[in-house]
Amino acid sequence: MADRPQDGDTERERRRQILRRARFFTYGLFLMAVVVAVLGSALVAWLLSTTGVPFLETWIVVTIIVLVAPLIGLLVSRIRGNGQHPGE
Repeated sequence: MADRPQDGDTERERRRQILRRARFFTYGLFLMAVVVAVLGSALVAWLLSTTGVPFLETWIVVTIIVLVAPLIGLLVSRIRGNGQHPGE
């Protein structure tokens, strides 16, 4: 019976470790998504630059469209849903 508090401590530490790992994977996935969005925007800008459109300005505009539009949608859904995730 005296060992039960230690069991609770090990379980608590295990949960913390799982949450740390999940947080790491979440941030990694978010970073990879941003990198893919920026590189994809560069590809679109490069394809449009063959038609005479300036590359840098096009890249900035497409990147803003690709990254900011979903963020606005997420904010609107959180405001309408009282702060809940869209799937809840």
